[in-house]
Amino acid sequence: MDDKTCCKSLQSGGPSPFDIVILGWYDGLKSGMASCRACGAAYHFEMLAWDSEHEMRIYGLRLVSRSSYEAIAALAAQAPPQPAHLRARLDEMALLVRDALATSYEWSLYIRTTDLSKEVLAVKRIDFWAWHAILAL
Repeated sequence: MDDKTCCKSLQSGGPSPFDIVILGWYDGLKSGMASCRACGAAYHFEMLAWDSEHEMRIYGLRLVSRSSYEAIAALAAQAPPQPAHLRARLDEMALLVRDALATSYEWSLYIRTTDLSKEVLAVKRIDFWAWHAILAL
């Protein structure tokens, strides 16, 4: 993997700069947390669309705090709990994700890929004003 690839300078057709923590899975990666290997920026991401074969996916990424990412990654790395404690673990993860998203209001980075941890087929940054221009009447 190219260590110089950073989320801030992503290019279409390049390697992914992300380490991934999986939070949701449905025929492939659906949601999770991503950390840039180069700069350490942390994101929450969700799959926003996919093709009819469920291979090509479009993800929306929003910045979150590094501490939120680390707390979620640490909990996800723990051994699975006993069945009696599963509900408590799921509740703890839900609260950590909620807190991570509390200060992150919008997706601003969009990526098309088949595997978010390996490659970026296309990338687009869209901020509020770009959406405003797209949707203006």
